[in-house]
Amino acid sequence: VPQFEVIEKLARDRGITYLDKEELLDNSQIVEAIHENVQHLVNPRTGFKNFERIYRFKLLPKPFQVGVELTQKLSLKRNVVAQLYAKEIASLFNGKDAD
Repeated sequence: VPQFEVIEKLARDRGITYLDKEELLDNSQIVEAIHENVQHLVNPRTGFKNFERIYRFKLLPKPFQVGVELTQKLSLKRNVVAQLYAKEIASLFNGKDAD
């Protein structure tokens, strides 16, 4: 889940217009900018091995919530996330509608 203040600033800086968060997260310029940032941070020069790199991702429009995707201790409920976002996760592996 991106920090929307940063994403909105990036959109303003690049002259990108949008109606809502979902539209902004699907914008190819925004996705590419985030991809470049991730590649800059997660690479062999910064200590990551090839199998640890992030090649595909899906931007989610709302943060995880306590009681839904997170426990009271803010631990991720992996099984719940896998269930709730099964379509998005599958798209990362079959190459459709991912990023």
